[in-house]
Amino acid sequence: MAVVTIPVALQGAGTPYDEYTHFDFIARVAADHTIPLVNDAVGQTSLQYYSCAGGAFGNLKCGAAVQDPNDAPWDGDSAATNNQPTYYVLTAIPTWFIYHATPAGWFTAARVANALWLMLFAYMCVIAACWMGAFPAAAFGGALLASINPMMLLQSSSVSPDPAACVAALACVMVWWRLRGSPSSWVRVGIAGLTALVALSVKETAVVGLFAIAAMETAWIHRTLRGAGRAVADRVRAAKAYLPVAVLGAAVLVLHIVGHSFIGPLLRGSRPGHSTMADSLAANQPALSELLAGPYFDLIKVFTSPTGQQAGLWFSAYALVLFMLASGGTMSLLMQAPREPHTADASTIRALRMGIIGYLLIFPAAFIVATSHVSVAFWQPRYILPGAALGLVAVSLGMGRRSAIFWAGVGTIAALIFLAFVTGGLQAPA
Repeated sequence: MAVVTIPVALQGAGTPYDEYTHFDFIARVAADHTIPLVNDAVGQTSLQYYSCAGGAFGNLKCGAAVQDPNDAPWDGDSAATNNQPTYYVLTAIPTWFIYHATPAGWFTAARVANALWLMLFAYMCVIAACWMGAFPAAAFGGALLASINPMMLLQSSSVSPDPAACVAALACVMVWWRLRGSPSSWVRVGIAGLTALVALSVKETAVVGLFAIAAMETAWIHRTLRGAGRAVADRVRAAKAYLPVAVLGAAVLVLHIVGHSFIGPLLRGSRPGHSTMADSLAANQPALSELLAGPYFDLIKVFTSPTGQQAGLWFSAYALVLFMLASGGTMSLLMQAPREPHTADASTIRALRMGIIGYLLIFPAAFIVATSHVSVAFWQPRYILPGAALGLVAVSLGMGRRSAIFWAGVGTIAALIFLAFVTGGLQAPA
């Protein structure tokens, strides 16, 4: 993954998704050792870099001693300072070390630091799949296919919390899996729920981890209740057994909302005033019904890149093949047990797959409705990147040896195609 992402980060092809605002938050933590106010405007480090980065960036003037945030796009509004600081603080630590240990500037250091999230994700994919009984070749193939996704590469080689959200979501699954042998459902749910709460503080799109925990815990409880009688006492005991799952979902979501909306602004302070960005989005917003239908027609776009080294004809074709392979494999393996069907984990792994599918069906609409009530409804295909990444890992579970080798081979070929593209061996037609 280092061979793939760091060259792209150094070549300067960046994401169009608010990279300068995410970089601004990291730079303030790493360089200024401060956490910005909630809804604060973009700071000087980011403005100074973008004023001289080449090409017009709002009305910023390269060489000015102090940049006026009002001269930046959206009057300096930041899409990042409203977020919780978890991702930015964690990414600022390696950014600081890279800046002081290499000739790289703050911006390049932040990009390289962000690429570390993809490396961590790829490593965790292999470990998690092997824990769940996958052949090593299948685990390797799933990790490679999830990591080589053009959208994942774009966001990992830029400054973006999306790869960190994938790490956080997978961490939820891994924590629950290691605790599944605990005799207390409350212990499993409590620790996994805390992990999910941290994951949501990285980015809300990591909520797929919460879906996965709830699905696996439900399946695990259902297995333990097999053979229970139909007497009233047995039904009451069964209802109590499922109580931790209900508490998990409600508690994590409520605590996240309270932390994001009340505790964060109270501790960090907030900047009053209206948002030019929100006003512009509201003025050009389509009907809510159109927004709700859009994500389900655009699911394939999570496997594509709108810009950068990985955009173009070759990667659009690759993305289509990957989507067909992943969706076809998911459907064929959905009801298939792991390679050891006699184990109690078979139903749990099927539940994991169902949890991911449930996330893909529910989350886009829920996200749009929630944002429409808070400020302005919006949606981008990259928001389901954690679900797509976990889905590719889940597909690798249950494969036989031959399928695992094929899966690993497809991932390797995809990686070689990308490397050939980056080094100039392949050229996408204009």
